[in-house]
Amino acid sequence: VEYAAQTMAIHGGLLAGAAADGLVSHAPRFAIGALRGVEITCDDLTKLPGSLVIIATLELNAASGAIYRFEVRHTNSLIATGRITLIQDGT
Repeated sequence: VEYAAQTMAIHGGLLAGAAADGLVSHAPRFAIGALRGVEITCDDLTKLPGSLVIIATLELNAASGAIYRFEVRHTNSLIATGRITLIQDGT
């Protein structure tokens, strides 16, 4: 879930940079507001050889937050899936 959230943060920064002529420093901050439908089939990522593939799909984008669906894959296996709701951080 943490890796998926980091992928979403990178995507959000890229979107904000594109909207602000490349000035990513103006990107709003978000926090995880909710996790839904999370399924994890791997007990220990450190035992997996090689790389993970993280896919984050933006389902809803609003000024107050966003919703992403995510998948974490290793080789041909799906090892985690779910949905993360992000809310804009007021700090």
